[in-house]
Amino acid sequence: METPLRSPWLVAVWPGMGAVAQLAGAHLVKLLGAEPVAALDPRGFFEPGAIGVHAGKIQSAGLPKSPFFAWRDPQGRRDLLVLVGEAQPAQNAFAYARALLDVAASFHVERVFTFAAMASPIQPGAEPRVLGATTSDEWITKLREAGVVPLQEGEIGGLNGVFLAAAHERGLDGVCLLGEFPFFAANVPAPRASAAVLEAFARLAELELDVTELLDAAGSIETALREHLERAQQALGAGGALESPGTDEPRGEEGEPNPATDEPGISGEAGEDETRHGAAGEAAAAAREEALSPEVSARIEALFRRAQLDRAHALELKQELDRRGLFRRYEDRFLDLFRKAS
Repeated sequence: METPLRSPWLVAVWPGMGAVAQLAGAHLVKLLGAEPVAALDPRGFFEPGAIGVHAGKIQSAGLPKSPFFAWRDPQGRRDLLVLVGEAQPAQNAFAYARALLDVAASFHVERVFTFAAMASPIQPGAEPRVLGATTSDEWITKLREAGVVPLQEGEIGGLNGVFLAAAHERGLDGVCLLGEFPFFAANVPAPRASAAVLEAFARLAELELDVTELLDAAGSIETALREHLERAQQALGAGGALESPGTDEPRGEEGEPNPATDEPGISGEAGEDETRHGAAGEAAAAAREEALSPEVSARIEALFRRAQLDRAHALELKQELDRRGLFRRYEDRFLDLFRKAS
């Protein structure tokens, strides 16, 4: 940027459970109109894990990006630097965090925030809490004043925690904000949790952020999720709401396995899923595709491919399906996309 940032805070996000952090970070960049200002060279931290194929042609291998976006406060109070990482490295996470902080240091950041997800036995559509952890005693009080519940015990997995430890090593205070989401839907996008995290951050940073778009997306996703749960319960003969046994306290945190099942996704739906997506399901899907124009079908397929590679694009896919009135037609495939994500 032409002029230095003023007393900037750094917000850093990566993909994780419920896409909570990455949705919140991407939405923050969009709401603020933040501009790209830097990026970390991914070589040495990432290697291609797979090569894409489209229409029989192998695509060029690309490495995950780690771009930084900057926003200048028009009121001249505090600027923001936002890092929206496309992936977490499989190893050398601390070295990666240090390299990112080297980039951030050139902007003279004063404090570091990460966003994350907290698996909890709440039901789809329930108002999520935002929990927080910080490296500073002073900020525990500030978290409470902002309506954030200090996390008493536990672990913060992945870069959401490692990055703050690396920042603290440099004398930078850090805060992690964790949004609650239903524990049985770890691979389904949770925009309501993302909205809650953004609202908490806005209170801490004294910003006004409109999260209506995230809440609108949350409503339709949660409706579809509840319907899937009802069908699963009927198939299992459960006869009641699917809940976590025992406690009302959070069941897990970012980076931990889904407590409900050893497999990613919604507990108990494997049998129904296999039935729905057998030969009859494929034939029905093909028939539906024939009713769409080639242009619309190609657009939707491209968005599904993008969402499969990067869950941050799930909201874009959802908006396109809603705009064309096609979400009901594709809802099974939409949710299956995230239940089967690795």
